[in-house]
Amino acid sequence: MAATGRDIDLDKLMASGQVLKDDIATTVVRTMWSGRDCVIKRYNYRGFLRALADVVRGSRAKRAWRNGQLLKRIGVATPEPLVFLETKKFGLVRESFLITPYIEGTNFHHYIRNENLPLDQRRCVVEQIKNTFDTLILHKISHGDTKTSNFIVAAEGPVITDLDSMKIHWTASMAKKEADNDLTKFLTRINTDDISADMRRLCAIACKYKGPLPYEFTTNYIKITAAQNNGWDMLIRRGFNPEDTKAIVAGGVCRDENHYVRFRSSKMARVWTTTAGFRKKEITIYIKEYLHRSAIDFIKHLFRDSRARRAFMASLMLRRNGLDCPEPLALLEKRFSPFRIDSVLVTAGITDGIKFNTVFRKLFAEGTYLAELEQRAILSQLGEYVGKMHGAGIFHGDLRTGNIILQSDIGKRRFFLVDNERTRKFGVLPERLVVKNLVQLNMFRLGITNTDRIRFLQAYIKQTGLSESRKIRLCRQVISLTRKRLRTRSLHHGL
Repeated sequence: MAATGRDIDLDKLMASGQVLKDDIATTVVRTMWSGRDCVIKRYNYRGFLRALADVVRGSRAKRAWRNGQLLKRIGVATPEPLVFLETKKFGLVRESFLITPYIEGTNFHHYIRNENLPLDQRRCVVEQIKNTFDTLILHKISHGDTKTSNFIVAAEGPVITDLDSMKIHWTASMAKKEADNDLTKFLTRINTDDISADMRRLCAIACKYKGPLPYEFTTNYIKITAAQNNGWDMLIRRGFNPEDTKAIVAGGVCRDENHYVRFRSSKMARVWTTTAGFRKKEITIYIKEYLHRSAIDFIKHLFRDSRARRAFMASLMLRRNGLDCPEPLALLEKRFSPFRIDSVLVTAGITDGIKFNTVFRKLFAEGTYLAELEQRAILSQLGEYVGKMHGAGIFHGDLRTGNIILQSDIGKRRFFLVDNERTRKFGVLPERLVVKNLVQLNMFRLGITNTDRIRFLQAYIKQTGLSESRKIRLCRQVISLTRKRLRTRSLHHGL
């Protein structure tokens, strides 16, 4: 088909069609042309300077037509560019038009949110989009506008559209940088309030994205000031009922024994569980009240955040970095003048989650060959998970096996980190903190052999990519410090 179409009456065609989009930048119409179901996209005039720039680089329709031809040649699914047309005045492009076949499918923005579709099917589509990104970078191409509405999920797979911002780069390094920006923009655009954190994480994993995912504080949480609620400042997750949150502290934290069930916890905190509504579903929630450990601890809150707030912020940070933890639903703090006299964190329960040490005790008690294989698989995956955490520069303040929750589904396992008040992110994670976390895990002995520990470290080292010298040094430090702590614990229990 010719690149221009001056004999086409576009005004008549567009007037007879179905308007799909109409804004200041573009007008998109679906209509019949030459016996084909087509889309006409009109790029509207947006000012003298833009029109002047188009003299050098070509109109938006011309660029989209040229880029579409290129993508078809390299095997990237995109609507075939049939015709482009420009209208000019005094040598400047006033309007430009592009005609492509109409693609029957679903906008990816809506597709990923369709809970009636199987999760594996949606994951597969995301992986296909990632393959498209990989093909583009292989040919030193960046798309430039990877919002989710620019991907149409057709019967044959995802199709990429809106190609006028596409660039071809001279060097692989420049292409890689822009491709990373494309991927980040794509994942950022699906990080909105009407899609679950699990689905955002699924997209990040399917795209093998290791960077931080935005988790907009002001977007996802609403604030209720102390003046509005009996001296309690509140941050409440959108979708979580504010009245349920207020009931938690009405007359004192969880005073209604018929509604809140006390949960076993340390002496420095009180934990309750109950059910509440979240996004039109009834879920289990956990309420943790952080107690002051001493008078000094009370005074410290003049200079730093409360324990609940630190746990809240650490949870958001973990989730931004693709690491699972219970979703924080509400943060409640009560002040008396400059002092924080109470703080509470409300989190969502983990469906079918079991503590890591409990899982291993059950497998050890079972004592079968299949249980042993299960142990090995879990340890290897845990090694990868901890390696990913350390690779992101994150240190967990208390990485005991009791603070790791294992959720198992058919063929899949997920690890959730709890008790995150001392969890921190570093630009470069100090080696002493790496060793500390590994020793904390290594203190769990029941049913785990030295071969199992080596299997865990191999998975950890593979994930972090440590050099040979650092790998040997790390293993020696972990073994030495673990033995020292075990001797100390043995002496303590022997007294």
